[in-house]
Amino acid sequence: MDTSVAGAPGEQRRSERMVPLGSHEDIVVLHVGGQQHVAKILDLSDGGTFVHVVEPCRAPVEPDRTLEMSLYHNHAIEIVEVKVCRMIWPAVGLEFQGLSDQADAHVQAKVLRLEAQSAGTQTTV
Repeated sequence: MDTSVAGAPGEQRRSERMVPLGSHEDIVVLHVGGQQHVAKILDLSDGGTFVHVVEPCRAPVEPDRTLEMSLYHNHAIEIVEVKVCRMIWPAVGLEFQGLSDQADAHVQAKVLRLEAQSAGTQTTV
């Protein structure tokens, strides 16, 4: 629960923000320095993804660093190489590096699924 008062002088967050985890389709695992860190997909395109790291990360995650990421799709896990291109901790922008044909197909299917979900939740005023 956020106990701070918006706009109050010297406001401080007294509790951590929580990102609700959805289905396995919305979750990735970053492999950093021999550790695994769960992250939620915030945005996904054919070129990369923007994720929110859910767990504290003790290993350095720095711009231009190449990592492995486990991507779940259709009851299968695909391990892909990503490059850190943007950081607004705990959010991290990752660029896909040399996706295999199978991994590219998984990413394209996830993009289409997320677009369909987004279209289904939008309303017109």
